[in-house]
Amino acid sequence: MAKSSSLANRGCAFEDLIEGVFEKTPGVKMFRQSNKWIPLQGGRTGAFPKKGAPVDFVGVIDGVPIAIECKEIQSKRISLGEKRFPEKEIDALEEYELAGGKSFVFVAFWLEGNIAIYEFESFFSYCKSSKKSLTSQDANSILPVGKVLFVKKYLQLKGR
Repeated sequence: MAKSSSLANRGCAFEDLIEGVFEKTPGVKMFRQSNKWIPLQGGRTGAFPKKGAPVDFVGVIDGVPIAIECKEIQSKRISLGEKRFPEKEIDALEEYELAGGKSFVFVAFWLEGNIAIYEFESFFSYCKSSKKSLTSQDANSILPVGKVLFVKKYLQLKGR
């Protein structure tokens, strides 16, 4: 499926921010997964993913395996639809949990200036419910963007 260039690059700024939290931190080793994007041919704008990991980050925090999917939105609600949360992403987070790891969905609600952290169990129950979208208030935890460094502390506490 082809993606417009705006969809192909969506989330990059937020992923950069989260990656900075984990760099050079004792007890933390997170790997940012990357997709190889192939430009569309024939003068069309956009790109599509050739291959890559189904989640944005995998790694270990204080001995606990962690998987994170990052999303960002310019409104107060994020859709739970297939375009925003493809089945392969949800399946990967679920498989990680079943294998003994901890999975999370992080959403930057830029309009509110907040980062919402959804633990996978909560997120998955929302996906299976009749809800069509989430707000930051549905999250397990909300951090102001300026307090992004507390993400690591939150994950350390939840990983125990």
